[in-house]
Amino acid sequence: MTQDWQGKPRGILRHDWNEQQVVLGRFEPSEWAEPFVEYFWSAQWDLRGHPPRIEESLPHPCVHLVLERGDSNVFGVMRKRFVRELSGLGQVFGIKFRPGGFTPLVTWPVSNITDVQLPVAKVFGAEADRLERQVLDAPDSNEQVGFAEAFLRARLTTPDDDLIEIRAWVDAIAEDHMILKVADLADVFQTNVRRIQRQFQRHVGVGPKWVIQRYRLHEALERVAQGKVLNWAIFALNLGYTDQAHFIRDFKLSVGTTPEAFARTYRTDE
Repeated sequence: MTQDWQGKPRGILRHDWNEQQVVLGRFEPSEWAEPFVEYFWSAQWDLRGHPPRIEESLPHPCVHLVLERGDSNVFGVMRKRFVRELSGLGQVFGIKFRPGGFTPLVTWPVSNITDVQLPVAKVFGAEADRLERQVLDAPDSNEQVGFAEAFLRARLTTPDDDLIEIRAWVDAIAEDHMILKVADLADVFQTNVRRIQRQFQRHVGVGPKWVIQRYRLHEALERVAQGKVLNWAIFALNLGYTDQAHFIRDFKLSVGTTPEAFARTYRTDE
């Protein structure tokens, strides 16, 4: 297991804390879990005597299982930005599933929990309380990951063809910047658009068009973070939008501000 948290992870929009106040960890899964889990993550904070801190992020098309004392939840794919206030003393431990990686754990389409926060006990029953206690009482991250993987291993088998296919599609979207439409993805894999749409809705929880635009938007945010000036009109076209106004509207709905305002705020915060 390795810890790999260098700077801001992709998708972070805002954080107003420092590493002494909030300690983050990110841990690779074992080889058998890698088809299902992107990584395990943790956060510990001690803000006693300090004002609350805010974290905002633009979520990936992934389900998270988040353990927190007395408030453990499964988060479906969240299409709007995620905002969390941290205060006092606390810790959380999370499992970030790969797109489609949560599906083998349930019998229903993952789209059932899109934009939904569901108590872990409603998904996994009484075992959820035991998992929460084991992980959060563990003395170090190695044991935390061990308990989490044991919980998953009892419920997961070899990845099926659907999961392998979904991963190939999502990896292509993430890596090939020329995939701007679902039809582009269908052409690459020599399949039809409707089949891709059905598979994404059931296994990922959102449509492929949304996933394409979210990954391209993450690219835009990363370029802003690197101090690169963007021509937003051209970038809107590269995202597959027919005009800049439509792109700005969607950007504001997702991020909470216009592209230009976001860029100015980011430069101010650096």
